[in-house]
Amino acid sequence: MGFLSMFGCSKSSKEQTTQAAQTPSSEFDKALVTLKIKDDTALFILLAEDGTVNRMGDGSASTEKHDMFIGINREPLFGRFMARVTPEMLKQQGAYEIPHREGARCELTLLLGYRGSEKVAGFKFIYGAESQGPPREIADLVRYAVELTTPWHEEQKRAVKAGK
Repeated sequence: MGFLSMFGCSKSSKEQTTQAAQTPSSEFDKALVTLKIKDDTALFILLAEDGTVNRMGDGSASTEKHDMFIGINREPLFGRFMARVTPEMLKQQGAYEIPHREGARCELTLLLGYRGSEKVAGFKFIYGAESQGPPREIADLVRYAVELTTPWHEEQKRAVKAGK
């Protein structure tokens, strides 16, 4: 039994991604994490092997306007992120709807882009803010993406504030 089936997730057959079960994480050169709460983007993180970083929001359901920051970081953020992507995770990729949702509708998407291609592997979870969310391994990976990009994100916000 995979780690997703332990959580009662039902896999949607309508959405498909390229199967990456046997693909080493070195085959990817970009990662995207998005979290929508009630159709509003609460978090957007793009990391690329070339150092590209895009970030908007912190994942909270605040009504505060989120600015998108786009830039390059010399730290190997993408490599650090991908070091946490396990073969077990890749075997379970797909779209899932968590049953018995309560609270605001949340949609978490995590996509990994294949090097030199438009093909992607990844996950999509639909769940309620007041109910069980994605499996711990996926939630931990998303939190890690936030943690990795927070120093850069805070620096960008300070630079904008100083420029006003």
